[in-house]
Amino acid sequence: KMEMDHVFSCENVKFKRDFIQQTTNPPLIFNDLIELATSLEGVCHDGSTNHMPTVDDLHILIAGTECKDFSSLSSSRKGINDNGKSGNTFWATHTLVKKLKPCIIILENVAQCPSKEMELAFEDIGYTVMHTKVCTSDYYLPQSRSRA
Repeated sequence: KMEMDHVFSCENVKFKRDFIQQTTNPPLIFNDLIELATSLEGVCHDGSTNHMPTVDDLHILIAGTECKDFSSLSSSRKGINDNGKSGNTFWATHTLVKKLKPCIIILENVAQCPSKEMELAFEDIGYTVMHTKVCTSDYYLPQSRSRA
């Protein structure tokens, strides 16, 4: 068993923010990752503006960037540097990682995401990267979604 503190979340979709609040209830739920990464402050789900907490011992950052632009189901796929939501949220996560310097990053996305480019981006800032693909149904979730 591992103890941990859920310090903050960031989600721009209201029903997903509501789910986070109901299931894990972190002290802060920011609305916009890009805003947060730029200034380390942002508007939260309750309408207040807050600074991101000072986290001197942040060990793990878990993030899932926007995935629509990377999805094989998208009619207008975009790459990591094509100024789409998927690439922009990835780079915002990358910026946040550079500022916070967590020991471990767990990044989730669709199986067709540009994983090699993502890996290189984190290697360039000093991280050792491991990539794996998983399917949600292998973990007893009632769907079959391949994730990278």
